Amino acid sequence: MNSFEAYIVNLEAKLISFPTRHRIAFSASVSERLFPYYQAFSLSVSWGNPSLYRRALDVVWEQASGAQVPRSSIEELIALTDPLMPDMDEFSEFNAQWFCSACYWTLKSCEVADNVAFALAAAEAAYDRAVIWVDYSDADPAVVQKAKWESAGVMSEIREQERVLRFLDEAPLLNGDSIQQLRASLW
Repeated sequence: MNSFEAYIVNLEAKLISFPTRHRIAFSASVSERLFPYYQAFSLSVSWGNPSLYRRALDVVWEQASGAQVPRSSIEELIALTDPLMPDMDEFSEFNAQWFCSACYWTLKSCEVADNVAFALAAAEAAYDRAVIWVDYSDADPAVVQKAKWESAGVMSEIREQERVLRFLDEAPLLNGDSIQQLRASLW
């Protein structure tokens, strides 16, 4: 692959082949890895609610492991967390914003069986977090796109997503043990 667009096409094909709960686990893994950015942001500016986001992620992991989480619980978590996304007019912490975006899409992935688009959106939020630090000073869009794709942050994120995809591919049945193993592997 030589671009994020090509990666997304391949990722979409892979996610389509997965059962719904595998896509939820993939989305959760993306959000889980971004969560420390929100925690650090909240601590540094004394704003936000990391414990609510922690609860939201735990509920998502429960659903990925097979628990029947009522849709109303997911909708409630979306409503509670939505106002906790940092407004970029007030805060300059982009990493926290990208976490909130990924978590939103992760929660949305729990609402419907056909959740491929939501899992892709979570992956794209992690990509956007990684490219925020790329130098955009070159006027040639092709050069900027290449710089984004080849940046260390993007390559690291893509490697991690691919590692999670391999784990999920090798775990045909997700349960509490396999989800715990996946969560532990994220750190």
